[in-house]
Amino acid sequence: MPEFGKAGAFSCSELAFCSLGTLGIRTHSLLTDLLAHDHTIYPRKAVAESIAGQWTFDDVIATILRTPLIKDTSGNDRVAIAAASPHVVITGDLDVSAHAAFGNGSAPNAGRTINIIDTLATHPATAAYILVTGNRAAGPQFTYGFSGGAVAQGTPSSAYVYGLYYFAQHNTPSSCYQLGGILVTIQSGASGVGALGAARGLQLSAAYWGGAKPDIVMGVEQEQLGGAGVVTAYGYKCVDQTATTVRLLELGPATPYLRLLGGADPAANQSNLLLKLGAALKLITEYGVDTAGAGYRALRVPN
Repeated sequence: MPEFGKAGAFSCSELAFCSLGTLGIRTHSLLTDLLAHDHTIYPRKAVAESIAGQWTFDDVIATILRTPLIKDTSGNDRVAIAAASPHVVITGDLDVSAHAAFGNGSAPNAGRTINIIDTLATHPATAAYILVTGNRAAGPQFTYGFSGGAVAQGTPSSAYVYGLYYFAQHNTPSSCYQLGGILVTIQSGASGVGALGAARGLQLSAAYWGGAKPDIVMGVEQEQLGGAGVVTAYGYKCVDQTATTVRLLELGPATPYLRLLGGADPAANQSNLLLKLGAALKLITEYGVDTAGAGYRALRVPN
């Protein structure tokens, strides 16, 4: 073995014959066999290791210098982090068994599976944006941008169930041009050249009453929306439409009880209103025109 004080290198097998004084004058660059992994219970810092046991770190803030951070047992990247957005990327399915919170003003809430509370200075500011494209090669295709439901269960003293509950609030000193509870648009894209059947901005599908039957069913109910200081209040307003046939309102079966036409002004002494008399739909017209401006005008239904 090398003598004390002389140049040379110690091997791990020779260290047993050296005193602490001898080792004290040597540098790490003179040592050999440092990579010999004779004791597998000790992990090596700069070498890839397989850890079989559980490690516990207390009060440690780790700085991760490489991505991906986590791979699965097949070597697929699952979690990656970065200094720039997106800061955390998860690849694969995510299963959260408790509650999730998103946004600067949010926190997990036992009454909300997903809690989103935030203040955004962007335009537009959107809490959640959903865009899904159905891309099936064959067979029927049902595509829903948002789908779900609300079910009352258990034994509450009373139940109030709403499939969708939302509000829109004006809360700024600036002018608010529009305020609406819901805004829906229907579209046909540039590539949508196939035949298109009925298009509905809002549809209430048939109800299902498998248990108790309601005393009253209302397709649409509007409560008081006006109030002191409101200039004009409409229960329902529909502008005229552009189409080959325009029916602004139709109530009843295939031959309706009432039909209100649109798209053009009616002919002289006629109206755009048709009423069902017996089994036939009749156009309401004017009768007994008083050209002098006195008296009254009567409405009639021609044969």
